[in-house]
Amino acid sequence: MKIRSCTSLLAAGILAAFDGIARGEEQAETRATVALKEVRAFPEAYRRVPFEVELLYHGPRNLYNPFFTVFEPGSYSNFAAWPGDAAIFRRDAYVDDHPFFYLDRKSEELQRGVMAMRPFTWFTARCIVRSVAQDRAWIEVLGLTATGSTLDTSDLRHLVRASALSGNGEMERALVEIGLARLLQAPPRFVARCRLEEGRVALAANQPDRALAALQLAWPQLQDDKMLASLLDRASAQVALRREDEIASVPAKPDAKPDAKPDAKPDAKPDAKPDAKPVDVPVKPPDAVPPKEPPTTPPSGTDEGAAPTEDASAED
Repeated sequence: MKIRSCTSLLAAGILAAFDGIARGEEQAETRATVALKEVRAFPEAYRRVPFEVELLYHGPRNLYNPFFTVFEPGSYSNFAAWPGDAAIFRRDAYVDDHPFFYLDRKSEELQRGVMAMRPFTWFTARCIVRSVAQDRAWIEVLGLTATGSTLDTSDLRHLVRASALSGNGEMERALVEIGLARLLQAPPRFVARCRLEEGRVALAANQPDRALAALQLAWPQLQDDKMLASLLDRASAQVALRREDEIASVPAKPDAKPDAKPDAKPDAKPDAKPDAKPVDVPVKPPDAVPPKEPPTTPPSGTDEGAAPTEDASAED
């Protein structure tokens, strides 16, 4: 019995040592930030090397499966979270959280850091997949990399109302509700999801210009989103078609008269040339009047009424 107990203790010590070495390697090597969607789709690929993932905290849970996983209530606490960019204002995304995140109860600091979070708080965690039972990723959180802001509940309320109104066909009112959500401290990818929703609703409301502006704002953050690419193509095509219709509806200018020139002055006569210079008409001078000849002095004695000249008086 003593030999068996010593062997069991030795085996447990060896396993603990290997577990410590493995955890040390996990702490040293971490993959770049990945999407939770990818981890859920291919959990087996993330069992060996830890990774970082951006999450939105939902709340504590009590889901365990000790027969197929290493997680049991006495050793681990459980919580649920969404991807950091999840459109939780839509019902299908809200119910699609991931409830299989676990924290080692021995790590008190990590326990306090996660469990003290308010719902709808963004954070980045270093994780590893411990099991793939039932085709699900059972994820252990190794540490917190960063803790971000909390989604404003008033913004969430406006976004939820917009989603409900658009589902009932009230697109104009839905756009008003979306415009009331300020999203001042939300991460860029979550804001891009909201712009994507705005573009979708604006297209349904026959507002392609607003839809195109919103979708272009979302594109830098969500270039891998197929729905965004499809909506962006539709909005661009509708805007281009509308501009062509506006150009075609502009009335053409009336044609000018054939005998009128474009530079003609408004008060000019139809047959007058606008650029014609005034013609100097030569004025014929009046007929020259011949100068009058001085009257001939009649000889003395012939004209009785003539005054006598000085010579005649001298002779007298």
